[in-house]
Amino acid sequence: MNGVDGVSLSGYSNEKDPFLTDAASVLGLSYDDLESKLESGTDLDTIVTEQGLTVDDFQ
Repeated sequence: MNGVDGVSLSGYSNEKDPFLTDAASVLGLSYDDLESKLESGTDLDTIVTEQGLTVDDFQ
């Protein structure tokens, strides 16, 4: 599946997913950068770590 917590990234209209918008902000990434990383198969835990955060920090 291509998404986070059951949220599919494919088939979305031009409307941005609120979870990804908030997550990108916390991670210091643009929405498009986060979406691209997730669509390429990078899991959210890895992205959080790459951004210098712990999963607890992110939550």
